[in-house]
Amino acid sequence: MKCPNCGKTISNQAHVCRYCKTKIVRESDKMADKLIVSGKAAIICGALLALIGLALVLTGAYRMGGIALVIGLATIYLGKRLG
Repeated sequence: MKCPNCGKTISNQAHVCRYCKTKIVRESDKMADKLIVSGKAAIICGALLALIGLALVLTGAYRMGGIALVIGLATIYLGKRLG
């Protein structure tokens, strides 16, 4: 592959151009960053849903609160797996 800065040929596995020291950013690196952000968002949403579920259970809405709590905890788990 070619360095986007100096145009010299570098290794496909290179993270930095050995000639001009430019950092090489691949599309896969950008996609991985998006997954990490998505994981954090999932954890936050799951935590909010779990809190709502807990509040519903405490106010007597056991079925809806239980469902919200389980979905919230599952979302937190998936968010941790992503991030």
